[in-house]
Amino acid sequence: KTIQDYFQDHDYLSLDDPRYAPILEAAAALGWPVMAHPPGIAEVAPRYPSINFISAHSTWNFWRYAQHPNVYFDVATSTALRRQVDLERLLATVGEDRILYSSDAQLMSPAWTLGKLASVDLGEAAYDKLFTKNLYRAFPRLRGAGA
Repeated sequence: KTIQDYFQDHDYLSLDDPRYAPILEAAAALGWPVMAHPPGIAEVAPRYPSINFISAHSTWNFWRYAQHPNVYFDVATSTALRRQVDLERLLATVGEDRILYSSDAQLMSPAWTLGKLASVDLGEAAYDKLFTKNLYRAFPRLRGAGA
């Protein structure tokens, strides 16, 4: 995972910054997915169609790059702001096949994100996709590990 926007006040980077090109080229050559914060995903996803990008904390601002089929959306929510946790709109926009469960368990209880998911009441088949099946599509190398 890259948190390229972490240093906003110093050396703000977007995933499309040329300094990320060697990493993205290596990931493409090795067949590795790239998890990143949203800035720059809209620009690099079409340039690297063989990379599965996982957009971290993508319960908001996802519509800018939802059209790219190689982008998956992680639902880790680290905020209580309703405008930044729009799971219903995310589901309506990208569908349940490109959404992955994740949490910020190191920072806060995973119950936060699980509660947000439970409030949508997707049904067992959709939850199975979010918790397992989509993971194997986003991370193809895991398929041999039990899928």
